Amino acid sequence: MQDQVILGDPKDPDNQLLVPDWKFGMVTSHEEMFEGNFDALIGMAYPEFAEPGAETFFDGLMRTG
Repeated sequence: MQDQVILGDPKDPDNQLLVPDWKFGMVTSHEEMFEGNFDALIGMAYPEFAEPGAETFFDGLMRTG
């Protein structure tokens, strides 16, 4: 999934950080972790909770400067 990310005040463009095209992680199976339906912000987890090989959003921001 790719999406636009805005950090900061959603009503004030002068106080925002816009990441126009960010690729978020993908859930391929949730059977082991979740029972039934679940709701989550995919790709926003701490690294220890992320899928193996998936870079988290904030780690990616720090890596790219």
